[in-house]
Amino acid sequence: MKEGGFVCRFIQDGVGKRAFYDKRGNWLSTVAGYTENKMPRAVRKTVLSNYFDYSILYVNEITMAGKPVVYIVQIRDKNVIRILRVVDEEVEEVQELEASE
Repeated sequence: MKEGGFVCRFIQDGVGKRAFYDKRGNWLSTVAGYTENKMPRAVRKTVLSNYFDYSILYVNEITMAGKPVVYIVQIRDKNVIRILRVVDEEVEEVQELEASE
């Protein structure tokens, strides 16, 4: 139980997920975490068309009722790790980190 609600952790189709509920049991959001091979093709294409020299490290998919799905995508090239926010085929760079070899 989290403060003011509940968290349910589970695996669906090989993807780890966490579903968040308020104290009355109403669903608030779900967060899924996975690697590139589980990404929706359209999201992968959007990311790689903007960052074609990068590897996709990890994806968090955030689903909330009545809102578009948000993808937080970690990508890497030789020198940099970038954290991207992808919503409706729009890509926003959220953070840049120096990559260690």
